[in-house]
Formats: sequence, structure tokens, C-alpha cells
Amino acid sequence: LFQAHYKANKELIEFMKGQGPFPILDLPNEIISKIFPLLHMKDRLRARVNRRLNKIEVENKYHVNALYILEQPINEPILSFNGNENSITFFEEKSYSSECINRISRNVSIGNLWIEMIGSNDFHREVYNLIKECDIEKLYLRFKNDEMENAILVDSYFLDITRTCSSLILRRMTNVSAEALYQVYKNMMLGEVKLRILQCSEVSKEICVSLLRLIGITCTRRRFLSNRDDIEVYLSNADSMSNFSVFDGLLEVEFRLSRTNGSVSFGNRGGICYKVHTTLESLQKKKHGKTKMEIVPE
Repeated sequence: LFQAHYKANKELIEFMKGQGPFPILDLPNEIISKIFPLLHMKDRLRARVNRRLNKIEVENKYHVNALYILEQPINEPILSFNGNENSITFFEEKSYSSECINRISRNVSIGNLWIEMIGSNDFHREVYNLIKECDIEKLYLRFKNDEMENAILVDSYFLDITRTCSSLILRRMTNVSAEALYQVYKNMMLGEVKLRILQCSEVSKEICVSLLRLIGITCTRRRFLSNRDDIEVYLSNADSMSNFSVFDGLLEVEFRLSRTNGSVSFGNRGGICYKVHTTLESLQKKKHGKTKMEIVPE
């Protein structure tokens, strides 16, 4: 087995140099299973055309540092990636099966997953639903189709993907309620979900205000009101556009806001970020340089 492994490594090096074909089918299954994690994901997925390689690929789990799943119009230049990066590009005008994504969800763990798609048919629904089954560290999820975003990114889906990844980056959450955001808030505090960081660039003023009230805070134009004595609010010192953070135990929730004449008020939209700090040192460091606000009983 050692000699076979040595021979496989040598032949793989020659193959990567373009000095000859790599006779992978001549190798025992044990060696092939060691080689598969070294290959690009597209090459592993191509193994499905061979019954023996397909079986080996299905039975062996592997990890990729990053994966891009993108969709673009067919008449646009194909997005280029570093040769070492794994990417799957779909074209808007073509029809596809979700089998490759299904395969990935079953036996691949992913460091960073970027998914950005245009369409809104059954295929796209299947892909977004399969994402919930993946093992992901950081998920960047962007919908280029408002109809699909409104249909998919609802409370139930949002709660599901918070159990899938450690970090979740969203552009906006139009159809996610304050109640769902508060449920994730509680789940993160109790360690009941995998999620440790949540970022969303666009959240409505109404959702931000409702979430604060569920936490137990009322934000007026000049002060914060609450009957809770176990939370803190820190305001940044920027002169125009700023933010404030609510600290509840090791959980920080950061809200974006605007300041006018010394008062604090949300614009029509703002951003929101949840973060579970792993240490008290990290927590105190985040408070450094911010202004602690007085919380007045309601």
C-alpha cells in the first residue's frame, strides 16, 4: 500500500506538470480516496460518469476552503477565479439539474460558501433548500431576484440556515420578522445554534425598533429606556453616520443609525450585526472607544 501511495503521488505530480496522463483507474480504491481530496471539485464531480469512481466519491467526505455557486447571463463574460478556487457557474438561459449541489450537500464540508443566483424556478428553489443541508463555516447568501428572495428568505428558512453555518452574511432581510431575529438572538445566547456571527446590510427601521422592544429596549430620539438591568448600550462617537451596540452577556447586537443634533434615530433602513464573543477580553475590547449610554427605566 505504501509503494502504491508513493507511485500515485509521483504520477500525480507528473500529471499536474502536464507530462502525461494520470492512470487513476489503475490504482486501488484506498489510494484513489486519498487523491480525491487533492482534486478540484469539478474533477471530483466528473467522476460520476464512472461507476467505480462515483462510488468512491460518494463514500468519502472531504473539505474545501471556498466554493462559489454563481449564476450569470450567458452573453456576459464568464467570471474568472483563481485556478485553485472551486466554483460552479450556471447560466440564466439554460436548464440544470440540482444533482451536483445535492452531491455536495451530502459529502462536502465548506469553509466559505458564496451563493448568488438570478432565477426563480424550481431548480433555484432546490439549490437554496439544499444549502440548508450543507456543513458550512461562513455563508454569503445573495439573491439577485426579488421574487425569489421574498419567497425563500422567510422566517422558517432563516432559522434553518442559522443552524447550518457559523457566520451568515446577507444583503437584506425583507421578509424576516423581528420575532425570528429575536429567536436567533436567544438561540445564539444559549448556544443552541451553530451561528456565531450574523450580518445584514439592509434591515427596515420597523424591524430594528421591534427587535429592540423584544430585547427589552425602547429607543427614543435622545435616550434608551429599559427595565432590564443586565444589558448595556454603547454608542459610537461618529459625527454623522454611526451605530450603537447592545451587549447582553457575551452577545453583541450592533445597529446602524443616524445622528441628528445629538439625538439618535434610525433612517428608513439600517444594518444589523450579531456576534457571540468567545472571551470577556474580546467583549471588553469591542466596548473600548465607545460611549456607554445611560439606560433609563421605563
